[in-house]
Amino acid sequence: MATFRWPSGWDPLAGLRIIQRELERLSGRGLMGEGRGIGGGVYPPVNVLNGPDDIVVECEVAGVKREDIDLSITGETLII
Repeated sequence: MATFRWPSGWDPLAGLRIIQRELERLSGRGLMGEGRGIGGGVYPPVNVLNGPDDIVVECEVAGVKREDIDLSITGETLII
């Protein structure tokens, strides 16, 4: 039976790790974790409730006073 030895220091999964890191960078989140950095998922976490006459958006921002939160709506975009 023929055997093959991988070159010393060669990682057969290195290419997959590079692809995984690039996907995490593009999506802003790890495959196993939460969002990271700017654009990494939705922060703060929000609940959006669609009622018959209105839409309610709930979010908790730890350590921030209510009067220090700015809200703006442009078109169909809510910025907190």
